[in-house]
Amino acid sequence: MNYQDITKEELFNKLQELQQKHNSLKTKYQNDIAGRMQAEEQVLKLNKKLQSLFKHIEDVREKDLASIAHDLHDDLGQNLTALEMELSWLHNTYFKNNLQISGKTFSMLKLLQDTIKRTQKIARDICPSILDKFGFEPAVKVLFSEFEEKTGIKCIVKIQLVTKDFSKKKALVIYRVLQECLTNVARHSKATKVSFELLQEGKYYAINITDDGIGIRDEDINNPDSFGLLGIKERVLSLNGIIKISGINDRETNIFIKIPI
Repeated sequence: MNYQDITKEELFNKLQELQQKHNSLKTKYQNDIAGRMQAEEQVLKLNKKLQSLFKHIEDVREKDLASIAHDLHDDLGQNLTALEMELSWLHNTYFKNNLQISGKTFSMLKLLQDTIKRTQKIARDICPSILDKFGFEPAVKVLFSEFEEKTGIKCIVKIQLVTKDFSKKKALVIYRVLQECLTNVARHSKATKVSFELLQEGKYYAINITDDGIGIRDEDINNPDSFGLLGIKERVLSLNGIIKISGINDRETNIFIKIPI
């Protein structure tokens, strides 16, 4: 267009048209920003609600597990022990000199004793009373020791703390995280060694769990169906912590956690 041939009125109309387009684009851009900010705010609110719901579910779950552990230990455990005593009495009183029957009763006693030990182990796993009795550090060492004995995977545990006054909730959450990590190592890693390190750095606890297995893949880290990892992440978030999961192919998987004291 040759602006030298345009009239003032046409120029004015053209300027108005451009101004209207500018205002329209500006309004749309502002609405987009406002909409995006509103959406982000809604996502944040939803995340907070989900975290609150997770905490509530975990609290209910821990109470239910404590009740189940109590029933296993005090009711089933005691009944099994009483049955063991009765069977032992029968074995020693009536069947000791009968090789055929005594062999059967001895096998029954062995099976019953193994069942009692297994019941006690299940009760400890679902509600680790060792945390209350002996504290966090001994409980963690027993956890890794039993894992090494069961799987043959060598465990290295290093704990260096200035203050050891974990709250009951914090100790339980970290213990549950370690249980899930070890479950993942046993199921997926093909590792021969796993190390756990807990250090106190200023106002934070720094946790490193590393295995020498095949290395977790990025797609597995971000997989919404990886419920074990999601549970670990949510538990860490419940303590206002941060977590980073990384893997090196055919070398290692590392989980780094930082939790405020």
